[in-house]
Amino acid sequence: MGARLRHIAIGCEDPKGIGQFYAEMLDLELLVHSENLSVLTDGTMNIVLVRGELFEPAAVRQPGLVGFHHIGFHVESRAEVEARLVARGATKVEEDEVPADKEDAPGASFEAKWLSPDGLIFDLSEQGWPTTKEAL
Repeated sequence: MGARLRHIAIGCEDPKGIGQFYAEMLDLELLVHSENLSVLTDGTMNIVLVRGELFEPAAVRQPGLVGFHHIGFHVESRAEVEARLVARGATKVEEDEVPADKEDAPGASFEAKWLSPDGLIFDLSEQGWPTTKEAL
């Protein structure tokens, strides 16, 4: 089975307010709802609303970003996919520090950040991301 798209991360100035907006307007469930991060789900896919300067290694932080930040893929074997990525010119983003606000991002430690050859950011995870409050 190939990779499965599981989240889209969007930078915004007010993750809590915009998270509430999408939850109410589109009947999505709020899994995480804080000043710096909101995670909404339809039960399969998540939307992650985050301040652009938080939760990311320095190489991919984008302070003040409003708009697309990255996508996340659930894969069966990170090692297998990562070998193919390196062969095609993708770059792994190394963790340089853990931001203090990381506690708001459940499960973020089991993912790996990558840059495509044209610089787009994406995550890989063998475990995937929670899509229910019970799974947090």
